[in-house]
Amino acid sequence: ETGGSFVPNLTDQGSTSFPTSVAFTSKFAATTAGVQRLSIDDSGTSTFVGDLKIAEVGNKGQLFFGTDNTSYEIKGGGTYGYISLNAPLLRLDTGGAERMRIDSSGRLGLGETNPESILHIKGGNPEIRVASSVDGQTSRIALTEDQDGDTHGGYMQYVGNGDTLRLGIINSGTDTDVLTIKDDFQVGLSTISPEGKFTVVG
Repeated sequence: ETGGSFVPNLTDQGSTSFPTSVAFTSKFAATTAGVQRLSIDDSGTSTFVGDLKIAEVGNKGQLFFGTDNTSYEIKGGGTYGYISLNAPLLRLDTGGAERMRIDSSGRLGLGETNPESILHIKGGNPEIRVASSVDGQTSRIALTEDQDGDTHGGYMQYVGNGDTLRLGIINSGTDTDVLTIKDDFQVGLSTISPEGKFTVVG
């Protein structure tokens, strides 16, 4: 021990009597290749340098924290990964400010600390953008009543091939464009090819 800290040289060579605990006065430090990788001070604060990897056992790696190891956990490995927090909310911060939270009812707030719906977005002049990856594709928002989301409902879509905004109805899985607005401001009702300022078919 030097200056209140002790750097041990512990080697496990397969002995069944390898110690399960070692007592140090004020600080524990582990060093490899001349670089300190782990330190634990007398307050219990641990500092890691480098990556922390959890070995996969039984198709999963697990990190537990909190007083109950079933209440706060991060799991991953194999074909799945998830965060499980038995807490009233999950929040994510960036730049020292809260940006997102999920409450105990599963409501998601973006810029909103008290979400009142399944998705609640708040901000200065907020915008939701749905963009296609290349020109000429269709960007779409669908509102449906059934669990699978493909039987009955309505939609709004921008069709890049033709540059038209369309509102439509989904009936028994079939899409029908009801209102079309072209980029030259021509409007069509029951037609996707209006020929004047306002064209009605039917």
